Amino acid sequence: MRQKFEEKETKYFVNNIACERDAIYQTILDRKLYGGEITISKEYYFASHEQNRAESTKWSYIEYKSNNSRHSENQRAELSMTTTPLLDKMEPTSKEYKAVIHKMIHAVDMLLAARSNHMQYSQQLRLALRDFLSFFNNYSGKSDAYTDLSNKISIEYAIFLFDMVAFGMSEGNKTNQGNLPLLEFDFSGMKTKWDENGDSDAKAQFLNEYLSILLQQTDIFLSLWQKSHAFDDIAKHKIKNLFEEFKEVIRGFQNQEKWLNISLPKLLQNMNGFFNQSQTKARIEEQESHSFSRNCSISSSCSIL
Repeated sequence: MRQKFEEKETKYFVNNIACERDAIYQTILDRKLYGGEITISKEYYFASHEQNRAESTKWSYIEYKSNNSRHSENQRAELSMTTTPLLDKMEPTSKEYKAVIHKMIHAVDMLLAARSNHMQYSQQLRLALRDFLSFFNNYSGKSDAYTDLSNKISIEYAIFLFDMVAFGMSEGNKTNQGNLPLLEFDFSGMKTKWDENGDSDAKAQFLNEYLSILLQQTDIFLSLWQKSHAFDDIAKHKIKNLFEEFKEVIRGFQNQEKWLNISLPKLLQNMNGFFNQSQTKARIEEQESHSFSRNCSISSSCSIL
């Protein structure tokens, strides 16, 4: 006789506080977690237990023989963000802040789903992360051409990292999933540092160096992932495609950065020229207006006399 039992459980946490999915936002408000870093986690637990039981008679007694097998799986996904910059532009009780939290929760859902089935949920994971991070950036900092480009780079970089981790957990050999290849980019050797309040030249120099390092190290990590024993040949082919796709994204950003370096100074020059012309025209019109006023007053005086 064969018996099979299954146990499934899904839990959500916000800063390690267990709560229902629909109660995450309210928990943040009640515990006043919005003043610092918020970490939203989702755990999925699955266990199956199978028992095979055989009965036989021997010497008029009944003999039972049982074979038990048990399989369990515990998966976890989480995202963290510091919401302090948002509080300069919105209240925690605002619909915008609530929207940020809900987009974050959805991204966590898709991250866990992609870890189980990357092929089915990868695109949804990317869309969810891009939606969440773009919405967050729109309210959390200053906006100019180079800063906006920097935010776009950061978003695509984060999407690539999360997507590759999900791929490794989904497509990697189960016995080697704990030994996935490194994917930690190192920017400690950069000569320039990002300053949100810096001028355009400083930001352009930073982005140029940052993108160059990102492209170089992407090639290094591609080699490591393709040599890993955690993946079969089919998975390694997919890895190559994912890395090459990200390299194309980086090259696209490099072209945008070069375009800004060329076009932005010309745009500013044209704007300054237009402004100066407008100021000159305004002064001429003002002088003509004063002259016209004087003529009018003289004419009026003459008519009175």
